[in-house]
Amino acid sequence: MWKDYIKERENLDTYENETGFLTYEIHDGICFMSDIYVKPEHRGTSAGYKLYLAVKNIAIDSGCTSIRGQIDATTPNWQLSYNLMMRLGFKPYSAQENLTYLQLKLYTVRGT
Repeated sequence: MWKDYIKERENLDTYENETGFLTYEIHDGICFMSDIYVKPEHRGTSAGYKLYLAVKNIAIDSGCTSIRGQIDATTPNWQLSYNLMMRLGFKPYSAQENLTYLQLKLYTVRGT
């Protein structure tokens, strides 16, 4: 039911597994990641990375050319998310006050 609520209220899709969830929206060939949540007992493992990989695959299958996300420096442990995104190859492309916007270009092979 929560997934339906988020879709109706914020037009976000949700990928969820037993360790957490990631909300996202695909628009004009760009996948915008919104919120990620990993259950406390799974933090510090590869759970967040696996959520990201699943959404990245959805983005590629949907024909997206990039994935974007943002980091809010006012949230607890924001540095962990920022560091992870940097390790994954995301690059900052804009910043406003406490928000940093990052993007990862997707290189896909089309055709045969």
